[in-house]
Amino acid sequence: YVLIEFWGSWCLPCRLENPKLVEVYNKFSESGFEVIGVSLERNRDNWLKAIHDDSLPWVHVSDLQYFDSPMIELYDIGGVPMNYLLNPDGTIIAKSISAKQLETILMERL
Repeated sequence: YVLIEFWGSWCLPCRLENPKLVEVYNKFSESGFEVIGVSLERNRDNWLKAIHDDSLPWVHVSDLQYFDSPMIELYDIGGVPMNYLLNPDGTIIAKSISAKQLETILMERL
């Protein structure tokens, strides 16, 4: 299972959800759960500092184009936080879920 997590270092709801997401990641990562953080950013230093400050252990990417990124249209991102949960076959099984909802899904499936 892979969670594609769209977020931003400047996004307070994202930052408040990060510790909860880290807990879920730590609980299920050894069972094959992964997170890919996709940050909508303009400032590389702020982005890297947020990753460090929030102790986010997963893979992170950003093209530093903020909402001008082609990912916005491709993934239908109207705002952040936003995420997609994919099953092992690559099928989207959940969209825009909280860490608590994610934990429930993973408990049922892993």
